[in-house]
Amino acid sequence: MLNFRYQNMSLTKKILLPYVLLLLVFALATIFGSSMLLEKRLVDSARDRLEHIQEHIYEDFKYQEQMLVQYIIEAKHKRPAPVEELQHFVNLHNWHVTLRINHLADEDFPEDYKLLALKAKNLQSPVTSVIKNEEDQSYIMTTCLETESDNFLFLQHPLDSAFLDTLTDHHNSDVYLLDAAGQMIATNSSALDERPHLCVKDLAKLATGVPLAIIPDSDKSRIFSYTPLPLGHDSVFLLGTSQSLNNIENIILGHRLYLLGVTALSLLICFTLYRSLLLRLFKPLDSLLTTGQKIRSGDRTNRVTIGEKDSSQLAELACDFNQLLDQLEKQEQSRQQLGRQLERTKELEEHNQHLRKTNLDLEERAVTLKEQNQELSSLFQITRTMTSSLDQQLIYEKIVQALKSVIDCSSCMLLLLRHGSENLDAVKAQGLYGINLKSIHVVLGQGITGEAALNQRAAYCEDLEKVAGGELYGSEVIRSGSLLTVPMVIQNRLIGMINLHQTKTDAFNANTQKIAQAIANQAAIAIENARLYEKTKSLSATDELTGLANRRQFQEFLLRELAQSRRQKNSFSLLMIDIDHFKHYNDFHGHLKGDIVLKKVAMLFQQNTREVDLVARFGGEEFILLLSKTDRQLSLTVAEKLRMCIEKEYFAGAEESQPGQRLTISIGISHFPGDSTDVYDLMNLADNALYEAKKQGRNKCVSWDGTV
Repeated sequence: MLNFRYQNMSLTKKILLPYVLLLLVFALATIFGSSMLLEKRLVDSARDRLEHIQEHIYEDFKYQEQMLVQYIIEAKHKRPAPVEELQHFVNLHNWHVTLRINHLADEDFPEDYKLLALKAKNLQSPVTSVIKNEEDQSYIMTTCLETESDNFLFLQHPLDSAFLDTLTDHHNSDVYLLDAAGQMIATNSSALDERPHLCVKDLAKLATGVPLAIIPDSDKSRIFSYTPLPLGHDSVFLLGTSQSLNNIENIILGHRLYLLGVTALSLLICFTLYRSLLLRLFKPLDSLLTTGQKIRSGDRTNRVTIGEKDSSQLAELACDFNQLLDQLEKQEQSRQQLGRQLERTKELEEHNQHLRKTNLDLEERAVTLKEQNQELSSLFQITRTMTSSLDQQLIYEKIVQALKSVIDCSSCMLLLLRHGSENLDAVKAQGLYGINLKSIHVVLGQGITGEAALNQRAAYCEDLEKVAGGELYGSEVIRSGSLLTVPMVIQNRLIGMINLHQTKTDAFNANTQKIAQAIANQAAIAIENARLYEKTKSLSATDELTGLANRRQFQEFLLRELAQSRRQKNSFSLLMIDIDHFKHYNDFHGHLKGDIVLKKVAMLFQQNTREVDLVARFGGEEFILLLSKTDRQLSLTVAEKLRMCIEKEYFAGAEESQPGQRLTISIGISHFPGDSTDVYDLMNLADNALYEAKKQGRNKCVSWDGTV
């Protein structure tokens, strides 16, 4: 029956029916599939949000731990203030923190606190741990620091519900603090009592540091997340958070209803569009019949109208019909174009005669341009060669080679203006043999080269025999041939001169002079860049004020010295030096005179040490010395020599501003390998020894011996 009805349907309905059924199946699959995917994404999003909240709470725990260390260090600096004043200071920062002070010999000193105090005494630094209060079974995060001999300062922060409430003020979640065995320690006041039990496998996974997320089978409405929480130096706890998932089902239901409405509307639109498409499917056939009638009546420009996206068989037939009409029209147009081309052929023959004359002129110009292009190409290669290096000696060599390769000359010389003088010194020559370059100097204003350098203009002598005395280079005088001298100038500043000689007279024409000047200009830029590079390289490794090595260069040299000493089994020493009461001098006399003192002290250090030793400015008024291949006794002798040198030296104004009416220094010494084999540890030990020298009254030399 159904088959009979389908056979009797129109062609449009036969095509529409399976299309509608397919859309319905696809729509249902889309609704249920997207709902399942949405549910998974929402749960994953809730888990990610919970883990993000957990990370914030974890950071709050670690921040509180760091604050206890900072508070106890600040409280130590306020000793021996009364306990009430210290407690008030701590409460200004955090009213949860309590303070207590115990002596190691106190009888009422709890055992847990005593063990924490001994650990702080051994480490000589703040120690944090979590201690269980036996009275109320609560846990307290405690930081201990030795303030004086066997006197210990404790800062305590309770890990209770009130503390957890402060951590969850900005997060819509519950917080649980558990011990390593999974037993509850504290929760926030609004947390639910029911939570999933952590089995041995879960605890083992958390012990490896991997976070754990749980949705209990008994209650799918909440999600729980756990992560390890290390507190202090020896305590590890578990941090748990949870959130409700009740709103996910409501979101999924609303999503399904929304998809159902959108799908129904989409089906209606698709049905309407597809029906309209089928109706237009047969439209090309009507258009084909109409076009055939117009062609027969003489309208050859008429074509069958075809939709842009119509690819049906009827559309292909209409397209073939249009192509046939187009070919007929093209043949007619070709016939007409042949007639016009015959007329143009005559015009082209006349035009070609004119072009032949023009080509002859262009060929002559092309030869000239080719010669100029070769010259420019050579100049470009020379410029690239000269600027390819920043080494000055290599640049001098490349400049001379470039001149010899482009310009026909028997010899050439490169002279540079000496900074701060009026002399040009020879730095490179070629073709002049038996001449000591260091002995060749040209004074500005004297001779052909000196006059050209003074005026910063090129000079050309066609025949040196006509010039009295010729051109003098040290003990050698060139009295014959041609001389071309061109200046190297950058920003109206003379860099040097280039002298070109040829044994023949009148050997350099105007074009050669232009090329020589172009090479000189590029050479000036290359030399100036190399100088700036060397200056920048020098400034990056030295202290601008004193000229000593800076801290970075010293550390690089120290690492090389360490590697060499290890290979050769040598020893070396570090001297950490500080100018005593230098701030008094600066405040009294001003920073300009203080800078003079720093430069003078640096000069005295360099004058009283070996060339193999390295003196560096460490920062401010601190200096550091590296004494190579020096044992402990010799380094102490050198330090005492430097201390006495500074003490005996006169420094203007020291009698007015410095205690003792003189400028003094304190020195701390460390030795490799006796004190340490690590460079940073050696620097730290030398700094500790310097601190001890300051502590002993300054103007002292103290060597690290393990008891400082």
